[in-house]
Amino acid sequence: MTDANEEMMTLIMALVEDSASMYPSNQDRYAEFRQLFTSTDAGTRVFKELMIIGRMSKISASRGDPHQTYLYEGMRNMALSIAKVTFEEPVIPPTRQVSTVPQEG
Repeated sequence: MTDANEEMMTLIMALVEDSASMYPSNQDRYAEFRQLFTSTDAGTRVFKELMIIGRMSKISASRGDPHQTYLYEGMRNMALSIAKVTFEEPVIPPTRQVSTVPQEG
């Protein structure tokens, strides 16, 4: 394995191990994705390239080859996930309110 491949695998393994604690909340993840992909021209270009790689503008079905279709659907699913995190603001659950009205009785 080349040094670049080893570095990539080390990074991927670290991400897998730390994925649960990367963002304190979905709102934080949304804000970081928005900032990354929409605040600069370079970020917008990278986002568009990811959508192209994810075959967002192409049909994912491959005639006669279900395995290729599954591959394309997986790529498309990843692109959709990135787009969703970037452009769909997460719903913040309402906080539970405690009644302060005294009960009669």
